[in-house]
Amino acid sequence: MPPASPPPTSAFSSDGTQGDSANLQKLIDVKGEPIALTGLGNVLLSDADTQIVGKLGIVSQQNQSQLTTATTIRSQSEDDWKSTSAVNTDEEAINLMEFQNMYQANMKVIAVANTLFESTLQMFN
Repeated sequence: MPPASPPPTSAFSSDGTQGDSANLQKLIDVKGEPIALTGLGNVLLSDADTQIVGKLGIVSQQNQSQLTTATTIRSQSEDDWKSTSAVNTDEEAINLMEFQNMYQANMKVIAVANTLFESTLQMFN
């Protein structure tokens, strides 16, 4: 008969004896130990993932808000630029017609003044 193999040992045992769960207890205790995380400070290992996900959610929401604000500001700036640099052809056509009418009216005033001046000169001759 072959020699009896030793009974399997559990990884949870610290010294290999059956029923010993010292390593398991150490693993359980680790989750209650505080760890230092950048931006969060000292947190329990069991709470670290929840706090990291929460912090990422907050930062993501802030970034989305800042992107919306930046997009709005850019859009307003582009609209302001377009309103000051764009040429409205309809408005320019109306202005051109008004200037033409003013020119014609001034020409009539000059023609009347010229006629009056000539009439005045003829009276003295």
